[in-house]
Amino acid sequence: WGYEDLVLFVGAILPSIALGILAARLARALAPQLFAGTAATNLSFQLFMYVFLAGALHLIISFRHGEPFWSSLGWTLRFRGALLSFAAGPLLAVAVSTLGVLLRTPAAPNPIQEMIRDQGSLAIVVTFGVLAAPFFEELFFRGFLLPLLQRSLGPWLGVLVTAIPFGL
Repeated sequence: WGYEDLVLFVGAILPSIALGILAARLARALAPQLFAGTAATNLSFQLFMYVFLAGALHLIISFRHGEPFWSSLGWTLRFRGALLSFAAGPLLAVAVSTLGVLLRTPAAPNPIQEMIRDQGSLAIVVTFGVLAAPFFEELFFRGFLLPLLQRSLGPWLGVLVTAIPFGL
């Protein structure tokens, strides 16, 4: 894929936002008790938007180029270092938390903490933050955008330019 495909993907953002809003409103109308809090409402919209964007990406790669979707994005089932990652992840989380306590990091309110009102909203925020958001971010940024920019700009500049929208 090329820059024309990137333009098509960027062009799918506004329709995906509109469809995400409609899908979230429909879900809230069908199950108002489930979407009573802001966490469920906001994150369901974002999840629906991500799904519609992933669908647009699938159309671009699979139908426009006739390529298999997952392997074209470089997603494989091989994972070197999986055991080390599973062991190091929790250790890193504990180490960062311990460092925060030792440094007496002040508690500053943030939008995510404001969404967490009870155990249900905590579960929604954690599930979205640990599973859904990283999955879609990897799909869009490292699977689609990074290979395109690395081919045209080189590895270092491709990583740098990809990091900017990822960070935003």
